Amino acid sequence: MDKLLRYIRGTIFVVWFMACVLPYILIQSIFFFLSFLSESLHQKFIEFLSHIFGFFIFGTLQLFAPYSMILSGEKSKFPNIKLSDGTIKWLEYASTEDSILISNHQIYSDWLHIWALGYAQDYDYYLKFVAKDEIRKIPIFGR
Repeated sequence: MDKLLRYIRGTIFVVWFMACVLPYILIQSIFFFLSFLSESLHQKFIEFLSHIFGFFIFGTLQLFAPYSMILSGEKSKFPNIKLSDGTIKWLEYASTEDSILISNHQIYSDWLHIWALGYAQDYDYYLKFVAKDEIRKIPIFGR
């Protein structure tokens, strides 16, 4: 029975993945040529695709790898955003215009969790991931 459940779950994952990724790649391939016509229109389209990709990441993690996220840090560094119980309002602090989060990929999945958190809090339009120059120009995956 356990083997059957794993097979069903794997099949559902493959169907979900294909249903999300293939249209995404098709749409991005069609609009790839916008970069030659109008850079500003191309940038708006990239932002839209980032939002769609955020939905895919968030949905995939929620369906197939649910988790709880715990944010931590030094309370002394943020004296103005403490709650009465001493905890920090991290998400409120992260929503300010001058916030920046830097990750040096301590693990490969860290950006997935950051993107899922951004999508859950409706911050995903503001998330920017910077790739190193060697991979930044790869069509579809580098942008």
